[in-house]
Amino acid sequence: MANRIIISRKFAEELSSLSRPIQKSVNGIYAKLAKSAESVGLNLEPIKGAASDSMKSVRVNDNYRIVLHQDGKGTFTFLHVDTHDSAYAWAKRNRFEVNPYTGEVQLYVVDIPEVKVAATESKDGERTYGPFWKLPTDEDLKRMGVPAEQIALVRSLKDDEDILSHEGDFSQGVFDALLLSYDGKTPEEVIKELDLAKKSVNVDDVAKAVEESDASQSQFAFASTEEELNEIRKAALAKWRVFLHPSQRKIVRKDVNGPMKVLGGAGTGKTVVAMHRAKFLLEHIFVKPSDRILFTTFTKNLCDDIEMLLSSICSDEQMRRIDVRNLDKWAIDYVHSLGIEANPITDEKRRFDLMEKAMLEVDGADSWKPGFFLRERAQVVLPNGVESLSAYLKVSRAGQGVRLSAQQKRIVWQVLEAYRTILAQEKLMDFDEIAILAANQVRASGSSPYAAVIVDEAQDFSAPALRLVAAISGNTKEEPKANSLMIVGDAHQRIYGKKAILGKCGINVVGRSSKLKLNYRTTEKIRKRAVALLLGVAADDLDGAADDNKGFRSLVVGIEPLEKRFKTFDKEMDGIVDTILAWKKADGRTFSDYAVLVRRKSDVAAIRAALNERGMKSKEIKTDLTIRESEKDLVRVATMHRSKGLEFAGVIVAEVNSGIWPLRPDEYDDMDTIARKASDDSERSLLYVALTRAMNHAMITGTGMAPAEL
Repeated sequence: MANRIIISRKFAEELSSLSRPIQKSVNGIYAKLAKSAESVGLNLEPIKGAASDSMKSVRVNDNYRIVLHQDGKGTFTFLHVDTHDSAYAWAKRNRFEVNPYTGEVQLYVVDIPEVKVAATESKDGERTYGPFWKLPTDEDLKRMGVPAEQIALVRSLKDDEDILSHEGDFSQGVFDALLLSYDGKTPEEVIKELDLAKKSVNVDDVAKAVEESDASQSQFAFASTEEELNEIRKAALAKWRVFLHPSQRKIVRKDVNGPMKVLGGAGTGKTVVAMHRAKFLLEHIFVKPSDRILFTTFTKNLCDDIEMLLSSICSDEQMRRIDVRNLDKWAIDYVHSLGIEANPITDEKRRFDLMEKAMLEVDGADSWKPGFFLRERAQVVLPNGVESLSAYLKVSRAGQGVRLSAQQKRIVWQVLEAYRTILAQEKLMDFDEIAILAANQVRASGSSPYAAVIVDEAQDFSAPALRLVAAISGNTKEEPKANSLMIVGDAHQRIYGKKAILGKCGINVVGRSSKLKLNYRTTEKIRKRAVALLLGVAADDLDGAADDNKGFRSLVVGIEPLEKRFKTFDKEMDGIVDTILAWKKADGRTFSDYAVLVRRKSDVAAIRAALNERGMKSKEIKTDLTIRESEKDLVRVATMHRSKGLEFAGVIVAEVNSGIWPLRPDEYDDMDTIARKASDDSERSLLYVALTRAMNHAMITGTGMAPAEL
């Protein structure tokens, strides 16, 4: 009978960093071990002094050794690979076991330097202790999964940053439990939230424990073939492909009786959850070959990125059943398929010119600017389905800032009607008009070509767009459809100025909402600086209630992001080059792991030219995200908008100067207070998005005095 093989995430990461000959040798060992229970041709040597008695070593070559765990049921778990002495030392410092309380498969550090209960002295002489110095009790900690050997370490922790700094010492389940406990959760609440109360645990059956524990599956994966081993190794640096966090996995696997909503700050893995949800639905819910899923988001670039990433976790057959398209394109293609002419107006200047033309036809229209009428149409008329003067006179304009008398509304309506007539004459439509038309046609047809719809970056969708999503997925507020719709978003990242309420768009997510709070991308220091940019920016939960960043954390503390001002543009470029070179030297990465982001499209070429003058080659990020071998020496340059959904080891946000950021529309001075704040909030959110693309390093640069908003 063949053995069962499990690969730890840490082992996969270590193997990925080793040379190809060593990887090939490890593959050979894996193949032999998986073939038979007798492990033909392999010498599994006990490790004297190992923290776990069942740890064994396997010779890779003269220098390298694998550390694995062998249970009594034919399961081998690959834990570590390193040089001979380092591998043996590692086995003495780390323990591998199934926790008898929670059933989690745990790999954790036991060789910890002597620790003392954390205590600090305040100015008035009082001694204060860390969050775990007394409570929970030892028994409570054990019930939460903390091994007895780590209780002293837990008692010594001073604060949340201290917890984060020890993330590598704890198992996933224990780490999550400590963060929840630090946030004030009682042991019972922690146990309930993390589903730690196990009725029966067989500590000798590792395979069963992995199968039954979400926390275990975030750290360990089965590899039944050599091909699967290679896939896990290749995916190790993009952990989301295999090792989902328990909170993510629970959302992915939910069987819900209607639409579901997932919120989360930047870097919390919302898109990862959405992609794995698509895969899960095709494998377990909508399994017929004719069942298809629409995966949609706001921009075409994001769709291109998502399609590439989906293909890395889905089979070819699954990809044939996933339609990845931005919603505007889907709507246009759909109405065209019905023989209806619908040409979107995409040029912003032309939109203003046509509105000015409409204003000339109405007396009194010159009391406002074209931007006011365009905003009134986009934020009041189209979202509320207003089609007549009588309806416009009654519609709520709450939040628009400018109060209009009945007479003023009549003038405004005449201008908007004139604008609509001009668009019709030009055979043009706004995107929201096309969305309304498409939604009406889908509802009238009584059917949809999709079994389910997944929406990413939903915070940037307008009300007409969300009503179209509801129609495509077959949902109404009164009659939700099981597993048919996932809405994913974060209002803190709303950068296109649109706001809609799900419930008012026919999407009922009450009782089916989740929030992701662990940031896997950005360090805590960078995250906190980015969140500070949002001070005073009101964010919603996409359904009318307030949302905030409370309880969000990054997994790594990291270093403070840099903020530097320079006297001239040339000096700024010198500083950028020096910083990237220093980061690259410290990280041992390629230039393609670093990006320079700017607010304006027109600045991309100037930045690239300046870098080139200083001997640093670059590439503008467009649609193709593939990093070819020949392009690894090219620093990435892009606008802040284009960076959405991407990540880099280091990010420099350049040219953050007054007049460039926050970038304000031409009619800004003519806007009312509310419209101005909305514009400024969108700019703050955009800089937040840009800064949170960084994993390890971040810097904000500019010339002269920093903008007051910074």
